[in-house]
Amino acid sequence: MQTIFLSSVFILPLSSAGQPISELEKECNLKKYSSCGILGSRYYLGEVVRQDKTKAISLYLKSCDGGYLPGCNDLGLVYIKGNNVGQDYVKAHELFQKACNGGDAWGCGNLGTMYDNGFGVREDNFKAVELFQKSCKGGYPLGCSNLGTMFQYGEGVRKDNSKALEFYGKACDLKEAEGCVNYTNLKNQVVR
Repeated sequence: MQTIFLSSVFILPLSSAGQPISELEKECNLKKYSSCGILGSRYYLGEVVRQDKTKAISLYLKSCDGGYLPGCNDLGLVYIKGNNVGQDYVKAHELFQKACNGGDAWGCGNLGTMYDNGFGVREDNFKAVELFQKSCKGGYPLGCSNLGTMFQYGEGVRKDNSKALEFYGKACDLKEAEGCVNYTNLKNQVVR
């Protein structure tokens, strides 16, 4: 059963919602690397600015190099998808690892997905479970949902539907639709 990736690129901090592009650019130039990452997301999505994925990649790189871990995660996703760069699983792994090592739950979850699916690494469900646990503990909803999947299908852990329901439920509580759907489907199977 394959687990899935999710990008922090689609989740801009609420504090930046009304922040003008000119202000983000100024802050980025002053080495406020979170602003570089947020600006990268705006350019990647074409939100309030004309979409420019090349510029977004440059801003993600600047934010990651400056220590803003969500920027590392987002740049890793660009390399996974091969958007405006050649698809490069080795580079994506390196970026997700950097994010995860720094405590970014999204980076841990995406690294876990690489191990679960064997993207650029030898498939290792035990390592995937470890990373999904770290990700879920850090509050990444899809990490919880992916962990539920591992328990439901007995991949890297002993099959345990009650644990699967626990993690799907946690994902659902964190507003992850996939977790809610999986919870409902498994609950209906268990009740039968």
